[in-house]
Amino acid sequence: ELYNAGNNPVALGGYYLTTKPSKDPTMFKIHNLTFIGTGSDAFLVYYADEDTAAGKDHVNFKLGKTSDDIALMTPNGGTINVLVYPDMVDNESYGRIPDGATNIRKQPGYGSPGKSNYLELETVVINELMTHSDPPETDPDFIELLNISSSEVDISGWGLSDSHKNRTRYV
Repeated sequence: ELYNAGNNPVALGGYYLTTKPSKDPTMFKIHNLTFIGTGSDAFLVYYADEDTAAGKDHVNFKLGKTSDDIALMTPNGGTINVLVYPDMVDNESYGRIPDGATNIRKQPGYGSPGKSNYLELETVVINELMTHSDPPETDPDFIELLNISSSEVDISGWGLSDSHKNRTRYV
């Protein structure tokens, strides 16, 4: 999955994806007129299944189970970005948290191809909530979060939402 953190769409036609940036920087050429958008369209997914006949979003290589590189290269063979992933097990994915950041983290389940990366909550839980309070109640609706760990947890920048389309309705 490629991610555009910028404010403008980016033309990627003629760029390359490779697992061998120093030996074979032009392993898979991204098709002409390929663009990556912004916002909810800031994700471009490629399938590493060696089945290019299945469509323009299928590359001519597979990703190995042992630690390896995956790189985005310029048309001239220059390196734009390299992700070094760890040894993998079946049905496991890794991604940058938050999107575009340096940190690579294990993702829940099969990850979130084409969508924002996320982590499952392990130490913070929704502990209590009040919904649909009606008069004469004077207390507003609320959501209470509880830290069940023995350490402080910085939740700044986390999102809370009731929508799959907008996971950060409240930050």
